[in-house]
Amino acid sequence: MSTVTLSPISHELLRAWKLFSSRWRTAVLVGLSPVIVLAIALPILFAWARNTGSGTTPSLFLTMVGIAVLIVFYLATIPARAGLLNLFARHEGKFSAREALRIGLRRFWPFFGTELLIVIPIGLSLLPLLAFQGWFAGAARPALLASAGITVTNTLGLLGVLLLASLPMALSVAVSFSPITAAVGDTSGGLSALKRSFALLRERKAFWKISGRLALWVVLFVVICTAVEPLPFVQWMMPFVMSLIGAAFLVTLYKELTIAA
Repeated sequence: MSTVTLSPISHELLRAWKLFSSRWRTAVLVGLSPVIVLAIALPILFAWARNTGSGTTPSLFLTMVGIAVLIVFYLATIPARAGLLNLFARHEGKFSAREALRIGLRRFWPFFGTELLIVIPIGLSLLPLLAFQGWFAGAARPALLASAGITVTNTLGLLGVLLLASLPMALSVAVSFSPITAAVGDTSGGLSALKRSFALLRERKAFWKISGRLALWVVLFVVICTAVEPLPFVQWMMPFVMSLIGAAFLVTLYKELTIAA
């Protein structure tokens, strides 16, 4: 094991921006592809729900359509996200949206399997936090307010949330590079992708460095998206654009770790 020396985060953000700006047109097309797929699928989904749910109440009909839309949209995002990561990870010349989506479709099952395995441990790690919040709000908070006051009560509640939230946050960082390894074919996806992400951070002793960078990116994302909220059109587009830049930033970090390894 050896400690990796990462570039200053300002340099990494600049490289991510340059990577995005050099391929932004293709990235936007790839990123919007799930919306196009959904627009094509909507008439089919409505027809299916109408035939399947004939005689049902309007609320049940809308629920069926809503669930079907969510499933189709999520499945359509898989080749888009896998293709987007390939778009930013590959060095060779021009890379069309069609080629990116073709590779994304080829990596559909490894990427999908990896995401399923990511959701399971993170979801389980959230259960103690949810249980604590329910217990604290229902039973502990009223008793503490009566005996210790609002300051102590709020402090204890915050400490409990932070402590229990640390596990899902740590797991999220540990598996953060798993989707990339599955998308670009560095692993076969699934468990091997999770192991690769864990090993990369452990072997390069980069867990805390990557944690800090990802945390800063989340802060930048929230601050920038909040700042443009008064602008009608920009407030809708900015989260989408920031997610594309975020993918470029994640690829930049992954390249640093793999080159150092």
